[in-house]
Amino acid sequence: MSTSQQQAQAEVHRVLILGRTGAGKSTLTNFLLNEQTATTSFKLQSCTKEPTPYRGKWRGTGEVIEIIDTPGLLDSADGNMGALRALKTAADQMKDGIKALLFVQPLTDMRMDDSIKMMLELLNKVFPEQQVWDRSAIVFTHWDSLDSEKRQESVTKWVSEMPGELQSVECRLNVTNTFVYKGKHDVNSLDGLFPFIKAQTSFLPKIIHDVQQGKDGEALKIIATMHKKMMEMQLQHAQAQREIFGEIRADRERDAQRALEMQNQFMQALERSDRANAERLDKMMAQQSEQTRQLVANMPRGGGGSTRWCVVM
Repeated sequence: MSTSQQQAQAEVHRVLILGRTGAGKSTLTNFLLNEQTATTSFKLQSCTKEPTPYRGKWRGTGEVIEIIDTPGLLDSADGNMGALRALKTAADQMKDGIKALLFVQPLTDMRMDDSIKMMLELLNKVFPEQQVWDRSAIVFTHWDSLDSEKRQESVTKWVSEMPGELQSVECRLNVTNTFVYKGKHDVNSLDGLFPFIKAQTSFLPKIIHDVQQGKDGEALKIIATMHKKMMEMQLQHAQAQREIFGEIRADRERDAQRALEMQNQFMQALERSDRANAERLDKMMAQQSEQTRQLVANMPRGGGGSTRWCVVM
C-alpha cells in the first residue's frame, strides 16, 4: 500500500450535524454509517442528551467518517452553564477540526419557526468565520413522509424560501449545497454528499480553540444572550396563555418573568466578572426550571401546554 493510500485510509472525515429535535439526525447518522449506532425516536424529546460522536465507515464500506450529533445549546432547563458544558464537550470532540457542517431540515415542516431561527442565529455568533459556512450543507429529511406528488414540490419550496429565512437572522448557511435523504431503502440516496465532505479541508473554529484553551468567557456571553432572547419568547407565550385562560395561567407568567429577571442578573454578574455569583444564579434558575417542568408534567392535559422551549441541535 502506498503512503498516499495509507494517509487516505487513516484520515477521519469529521462532520458536525445540526437540526431540531425530530429532524432525523439520528436516522441520517445510522444511514450514513450503515449501522444502528444512534438512538432514534418519534418523540418530541431529544434522544441525544450531550454531544455524541459516531464513528464508522461511509455506508459501511467506505472511508472513515465521524459524525458529531449535538444537543440543544438553548435548552433552558440546563441553564447557561449546562449549555457551556455541552459546548466544551463538543469542543473536545472537534479538537482536530471539522470538515463539514450539516443542517438537517425536515421537508414536513411548513416553515422555519422562530426557535430554529434562534438556533441559526446562535450558530452565526458561535461560528463567525466564513470558512465554517463554506463547508456547510443542508440535508432534507422526511421525504418518505410526504405524498409522492408533493415531495419534489416541497424541496423546491424550501430551496426557494430558505435564503430569505436565513437572511432574517443573518445566517450564512450555504443553500447552494443541498441534498435529499430519501429513506434507507434508497441505497443511492445522498451519493453526492461524501464527495462534498471529502473535498473540504479540516478547520478548527476560533471559539472551539478558545474553549479548549479554557477561554470560555465570550462563549458564555453568547449563550447567555441567546438564552435571554428565548426567555423573552417564553414570557410572551405565557402572557398570551394568560389572556386566553385567565388567572389559571398567571403562575406561568410569573415564573417566566422571574426567570427573565434572574437571567438579566446573571448577565450583569458576567459583565462584572463575578463568575461565582453568576454560577449561583444559574444554578437557581436551573432548579426553578426543573420544578416548573415537574409541575407541568403532573398537570392534567388540555390546559395550554408547557412554557418550556427547547431547541436541540
